Amino acid sequence: MANPHTLQIIYRMMKTRGFDRFMRHGMKIVFLSIWALALSRLLTPAVAQTGETDRVAGLLASDLIRSAFMVLQDETLTVEMIEASVVLVEEALAIQPNNADGWRMMLRVASSADRDDLRLQAMRILSRLDPEDEVVRLMRLTEAIERFQTVELRIDAYRRMLSSRNRRHLGDATVSRLALDLALLSERMGDLEAFGKWIGEATILDPSNHRAAALATGFFSSQSKDPYARAELLCNQLLSDPTDLVVQVQLVELLFSRGAYEAAERIGNLLQQGADIEGLWLDNDMVADLASIQWARGQTEAALEMVSERQAELDQVYRQQLEEDQTDLLANQQASLEPPKEPLLATISAAIRSRSGSHQARMSFTGVQEAYRFAIAEAQSSQIDNAELAQLHLMLAWISLWLSEDVQQAAQSIRNADELLSLTDEARRRFEGWIALRSGDFEGAVGMLQPIAEQDPAARLGLALALVKQNQIRKSALNFLIVAREQPGTLMGVWAVDYLAEILGRRLALSDIAGRLNELIDTLPESLDRFVNDPTLALSLRIRPEKRIYDAFEPVIVEVEILNNSNFSFAVDTEGPVQPHVVLFPSVKLVSERQSSPLDPIVLDIDRVLRLNPRQRLILRVDLRQHNVGAVLNSHPLSGANVTVSGMINFHVRSDGALEPGLLGTSAVTPIFRINGVRTTDSWIERTTNLVNRDMASVDRVSLALLGHLAALPLSVDASPVRAQLIEAAKASVISSFSNLDPISQAWLLAVLPAGRVEEPILNMARKSSHRLVKLMYLLFQRTDLNDPMLDAALRGDDQAIRTIANMILSTAEDDVMAGAVPGVVPDDREDR
Repeated sequence: MANPHTLQIIYRMMKTRGFDRFMRHGMKIVFLSIWALALSRLLTPAVAQTGETDRVAGLLASDLIRSAFMVLQDETLTVEMIEASVVLVEEALAIQPNNADGWRMMLRVASSADRDDLRLQAMRILSRLDPEDEVVRLMRLTEAIERFQTVELRIDAYRRMLSSRNRRHLGDATVSRLALDLALLSERMGDLEAFGKWIGEATILDPSNHRAAALATGFFSSQSKDPYARAELLCNQLLSDPTDLVVQVQLVELLFSRGAYEAAERIGNLLQQGADIEGLWLDNDMVADLASIQWARGQTEAALEMVSERQAELDQVYRQQLEEDQTDLLANQQASLEPPKEPLLATISAAIRSRSGSHQARMSFTGVQEAYRFAIAEAQSSQIDNAELAQLHLMLAWISLWLSEDVQQAAQSIRNADELLSLTDEARRRFEGWIALRSGDFEGAVGMLQPIAEQDPAARLGLALALVKQNQIRKSALNFLIVAREQPGTLMGVWAVDYLAEILGRRLALSDIAGRLNELIDTLPESLDRFVNDPTLALSLRIRPEKRIYDAFEPVIVEVEILNNSNFSFAVDTEGPVQPHVVLFPSVKLVSERQSSPLDPIVLDIDRVLRLNPRQRLILRVDLRQHNVGAVLNSHPLSGANVTVSGMINFHVRSDGALEPGLLGTSAVTPIFRINGVRTTDSWIERTTNLVNRDMASVDRVSLALLGHLAALPLSVDASPVRAQLIEAAKASVISSFSNLDPISQAWLLAVLPAGRVEEPILNMARKSSHRLVKLMYLLFQRTDLNDPMLDAALRGDDQAIRTIANMILSTAEDDVMAGAVPGVVPDDREDR
């Protein structure tokens, strides 16, 4: 949602410095062709896939993709592991070349492996499989332009790509990012005129392009010193990303410095709430500004509370640090220690209370004195520069005269400062005038302060107070107003504002620019304020299973839906406001277990679009079997399971390591859904065994896998003779059937049969197989230990893919010598037949 004022200023600036002549140049249309690069190694030879084999190929591809995911997620990621993940994804795509999930995984592993050939191929094929993917489209366009050998040719290619015809075809969001790239390229060439032109174009084409908006703010602000123009640009930047706290800080500082207190309060409230949600610590200077703004708005108690809360936080940090440094200090001694006050916060509190003349005012001033005395002592012990130490003494002298009548303390501090660094005549006269004022010599104070008041705001403030004492209220008010207008973003200026409000009985608009800035901020949509407290007004997340009941080994599809509920366009970008990831928290409760098994979070990439337009939905289908859920379910297919998945968008990490929603963050959870198991009755065993023996060509491989799981389990001690005979027949049937299976089915069975319990004849057949996938699945899921002859054969063999997997196994083995410890495998030891 573009700020109209900002668009006007960008247009105005683009019309200067010769930008308009660029707009008159004709642009030619470039047709860029991206040629696919072949895979660097031969893939597994294709197996004719019809019917059941084709279905199993999909299941095997999911297992390969899951294995690659889990390898990359290992905390001790090595070069060997990255290379192995490439092999695993390549093999998945060899048997399922149109698997979009596999090609997205290829993009990821290719980047990790620095394989540009695979990355280019993945982008090309994804563009065909998912032509609506704006991110991949932009990657392809950028990649094509980057192939030009010179900067001049690249700039020309960008300009042709940005022609009006291509803009209509590519869409504003894509063209905006191309314009941004061209702007940055122009800047590297030193062409600031072109940089300004294209950064302005990028911002206008897509106001949600936050990076372009930020660069436009910096560039166009440097072209104009007008605070209103800078505020317009900052507002535009804020609208491009309402979660940008840095922009909010800059806006608060600008508005406060110009006396636009109403506007500063609104943005300051946004900043405070956003920082709280993100768990960020605003520095003391910003807290001081926010408290001063509240005071300027007449909210005295709120300002004091804010200062008090921050000081309490600082006290807690001080005590914790003291406890760590002095562990032998008794708890009651720690509690009795009074932490030093922060000078700036203590000064604000004293300044606010000084207006009341109460006992609390005197107590507050005592706190300021203690704070500065502590700071001076610390400075002396650290032997800082004399000028810095003298400044601390002068600050104590100034505060002693401004906020109290402690002339003695002021005089001593002035002498201390003068010994370190000689005071200027103006400073000395200012202090003498204030000492006269606090000593009751009002006429003398006016005589000393009036001549220097024009150049010295502190002197003018003292003059205004002296005139009050002389009952010259009109002249006094005028001087307070001048101080307030000249120093609106300082504590002294706000103090003058408050004193002037007491004299006049109302608060005045300090200047025309302050009024205009207040009006500008008032044009920002009210929804910005509501987003912080209710992020679902901006974004909502929904997670739902495609079905309520899934069969054993069936793909477990969950839909993740993100909906933009607002009237804004939100960029999907690592810099915000919509982070390009959703984190999913799966929980699996096996029917045979009493408790659920929480699994590691799944970080799901959602960067399919460059922005979410108002009311736009982004729906992604996720197969949980391609993640850690699949490893658990594959290892316990007989018992079945109940599954729930919760999720979160725009999350951040808390100090304790937990994840929670951040700004515009929200969460969702699925209802419980079921993964069916099997009632392994005698009749089921007999029926399945007979089916497998009858027709191997069309037999259900899932039934065979279930039968294999049952046959691999130890026989219960109370099993009947009939059941024992059925189990023996099932074992023989699984062994016989395995020898007649196609290689893809064999490979899949090796991936899903329980590690360490597969019948030796099946393992022997796998060891003798010449098919790459069979070997790979054996090495990953069924090898006996690191002395397995298949591992040694793989390391000595000619097949680079097999050798890569073997190298990965050795590099990650260490103590995990059992096949069940391989990434993607969960030991099967909890089912009983």
